[in-house]
Amino acid sequence: MVLYPAGLTQKLSWDKKAEIVQLDIKPEFVTQLGLSDTTELIPQFGFRDALLQQLALALLNQLQHNINQNQLYIDSLFNTLCLHLIGHYASNKTDINKAYNGLPAFLERRLNEYIQANLARNLNLADMAEVVG
Repeated sequence: MVLYPAGLTQKLSWDKKAEIVQLDIKPEFVTQLGLSDTTELIPQFGFRDALLQQLALALLNQLQHNINQNQLYIDSLFNTLCLHLIGHYASNKTDINKAYNGLPAFLERRLNEYIQANLARNLNLADMAEVVG
């Protein structure tokens, strides 16, 4: 994955076949989410983020195939994707937790790892709450 903030020029090339999904998110969207207008994404190159990838693919699938024509679902996917980006790859990482009373980043990572490791199980909120204390 590659993450380039708005206004940053990039030139990329691949030496093998690649499937590209490009999302362009307006910087004003950060303000609409109620976060600081000084929050900026930090450029990233060659990183893996399974949750970000799945959110992007789910959003792409909804937009391409207009499944269920459910705008609320599309908006929710987009909001979740943006909040994940800001929470993990922004210069003001603490703002998202303050604004939404979310988990600190280290607990969110721990929970994500637990969920990924136990996808075959029937997960419940009580078990997940125990993981994050």
